[in-house]
Amino acid sequence: MQIDLVNRPSATAAIVRLSRGERIVAEPDAMIAMSTRIALHTDTRGGGMLGGIKRMFSGESFFLNTFEALDDGQELVLAPPLPGDVERLTLQGGRLLIQQSAWLASGDGVSVSTTNQGLTVGLFGGQGLFWVQCEGHGDVLVATFGAIAAVDVDGELIVDTNHIVAHEDTLSLAITKANPSLLGSFVGGEGLALRVAGRGRLWLQSHNPHDFGEALAAVLPPRQG
Repeated sequence: MQIDLVNRPSATAAIVRLSRGERIVAEPDAMIAMSTRIALHTDTRGGGMLGGIKRMFSGESFFLNTFEALDDGQELVLAPPLPGDVERLTLQGGRLLIQQSAWLASGDGVSVSTTNQGLTVGLFGGQGLFWVQCEGHGDVLVATFGAIAAVDVDGELIVDTNHIVAHEDTLSLAITKANPSLLGSFVGGEGLALRVAGRGRLWLQSHNPHDFGEALAAVLPPRQG
């Protein structure tokens, strides 16, 4: 499988080139175009009804699409619904935790399930209670709102909520204050933050839909009627 990312970082699409028998699993509505010798199968991807319901809690879809090449040299073009970047992450037996709606697609050797970061992080961390968990061997495509950056953590790092895209499971998250003073945190506009601890890789997005929506709503004219 060969994956090329084009039009980075504001309108990224993934061009996936498949050989005969290769498969990739993707979110519904992610496909822009595909070769005629690619078969499309839609199901709950081995998790049954319970697996589909759990994915819905993590912001993903009940059903997933599997694209399988019937011949060599087949192409599939995928893109996320929001403008922004796409990053290719490679799993070699490890585990990734991905925030709500950031998972776009993964290779056939990667299992996709649902997990949580704990009640406190889930309620106050800005990413929701449930996260997507990917493990196995193969490629994972994650989508961001804005550009994406990888950060290697060795110790601790304070990150603003809503900006974490994914992280290796060797890292842990905990709620903290951006400012030593609780009042100062909120007056300064930063509020609560996430303390990332451990040793591993973290992926951050430059913007987030929540703040963008609030900024956009502030300048839109009021609805009539």
